[in-house]
Amino acid sequence: MRDRSVPGMARGRFCRAHPRKKLFIAFFLLMVVAVLSGFSRVASAAEQGIHPSAPPSSALQPKLTWSMRFTGPGGDVLEAGKKGTLVLTLVNEDEVPAENVVIDIGEEGENGAAHADILYERRLVIDVIGPRETVSREVNLFASGGAQSREVILTAHIPGYGGAAYAERTVRIQLKPVDLPRLSVSVVGVRDPDGNSRIEAGKIVRLSVRIWNHGTGDASQVSAHVRTWRDVFVAGDGNTYFELGDIAAGKFADFAFLVYTGVRTARGRNVPVTVYVHEARSRCDVIVPLELPSGGIPPCEGDAEGPAAK
Repeated sequence: MRDRSVPGMARGRFCRAHPRKKLFIAFFLLMVVAVLSGFSRVASAAEQGIHPSAPPSSALQPKLTWSMRFTGPGGDVLEAGKKGTLVLTLVNEDEVPAENVVIDIGEEGENGAAHADILYERRLVIDVIGPRETVSREVNLFASGGAQSREVILTAHIPGYGGAAYAERTVRIQLKPVDLPRLSVSVVGVRDPDGNSRIEAGKIVRLSVRIWNHGTGDASQVSAHVRTWRDVFVAGDGNTYFELGDIAAGKFADFAFLVYTGVRTARGRNVPVTVYVHEARSRCDVIVPLELPSGGIPPCEGDAEGPAAK
């Protein structure tokens, strides 16, 4: 009888698949099913008008409530050269975390061009707000020294979150030009050994000097430095530097020092003494040569014992 077996293969093994081949076939079928399932979901989303990479709908977003307010040294007024703060408070009222919450801040009507008179961070990112968690963030605002009077309307919104709960928040800030001090220097008294209110050669006299603030703004960190010239010398402890602190608008501070002139100082000649007054803002500094004719002095208006603000 003719042998009908397949050449090169033992009888009874023709229909037996190799185990590795079975595993390969099963894996291939699973991959096909997964790909077809993915295509089906994309097609379904497209039919519903949902882009696969779009953020979740508002129904799936955690519910946030939030507020924004401004705090500054002058209430809702921010003076040029001063700093204020925006305080943003967010509450997650849901049971799931809110992640990558972005808050964009801008000025109403700026049309993409930021104003140079007020500076601030324009985007705030909060990585996560836990379930039922409240977080606060602060954004510093700085008004430039040259800021002029105008109203600033700052708005903030959370992009990607819809609904009335996420509507814009707005604060109004009034910029105000800085009120500057205007300092002056005058001699208000002299005390000499003879009691005749005269600056005479070879005699030590005590000069009382007054720093007035005639401006509309307070003067800060005021100091005075005395310099003498040509045969004029500082006596006593030799102190020529005086810290006077702050001088409010319309007020003054006094200080006193001792000087004497050499024998070559002619009667009627101006005694060369200059007072340099410094303020926290260098543009408010003044340099004043004192009018001190030898042999005479203006009538005494007061005699300071040292730095004293009035």
